[in-house]
Amino acid sequence: MQVIRATKIKATPKKVRDIVSDIEHAGEIISGIKKIEVLKQPKDKTIVGLKWKETREFMGKDAIEVMWITDAKK
Repeated sequence: MQVIRATKIKATPKKVRDIVSDIEHAGEIISGIKKIEVLKQPKDKTIVGLKWKETREFMGKDAIEVMWITDAKK
């Protein structure tokens, strides 16, 4: 079974990229995120190398995951 869902976003690709790549403020955009803790900040202006710990509410409980960005393309 394959399920496909699409949502039209009324914004430029740059605006969307700016929002989804702003990990430190993701909790202000995504309601399920309770806390973001940056573990490693890249030295240059790229987001590659950014590593963070994210606490989300998942099925009524807190779930903590460590994530990082290993590659990004414009």
